[in-house]
Amino acid sequence: MYSIDIIQKSQCLLAEGPVWDERVNCLYWVDILNSRFFRYDDQSGQIDTYQLNQFVGCVVPTSDPDEVFLGVKHGFASYSLKRGVLEIIATPEAQRGNNRFNGGKCDPAGRFWARTMSVMGEKSAGALYML
Repeated sequence: MYSIDIIQKSQCLLAEGPVWDERVNCLYWVDILNSRFFRYDDQSGQIDTYQLNQFVGCVVPTSDPDEVFLGVKHGFASYSLKRGVLEIIATPEAQRGNNRFNGGKCDPAGRFWARTMSVMGEKSAGALYML
């Protein structure tokens, strides 16, 4: 028999992409259209919210437990959880105003794969990138 627990009742506009960081027993996920991501600490039950000034399509842990990588509106970024600082790494779709990053994960080799999509529903507008 399985049990189900609610860890957060807040209203997300578009919640996606849960990813577990086993090193620190934390779960991350994004609320894309509200431009924020979350970190749930399984030990304490605390949920931290990180508000950005642009869409955030995915979040992945890095080798540093105080930093995450993000797929933001037009590219890849790093985010310092302690300092609250977003640093853009690359903007492969800066010229594509109707696109945003949407979904991404790391593979066993540590490569960050993320894809883009049209916010207007245009077909074949997205691409797959690897950092």
